[in-house]
Amino acid sequence: MYVVMMKCPNSLQEGPLGIEVEGLENWEAITFVRSLYLCGSCGETHLVNKQYARLHAKGKVLAFRRP
Repeated sequence: MYVVMMKCPNSLQEGPLGIEVEGLENWEAITFVRSLYLCGSCGETHLVNKQYARLHAKGKVLAFRRP
């Protein structure tokens, strides 16, 4: 199980989006189309960008593999 993390462009702190995926193959299939999230770090709303997302699992963070 992985938790999707996003980095705040203002504070540069990572926080969870509240999305969990079972495996990397499921992550590859996910697309974000003009999705927004309320940042717990700075309180502003940011655009979700898969390019800057990370997967967090069992104490380590995996970078998104770009095609």
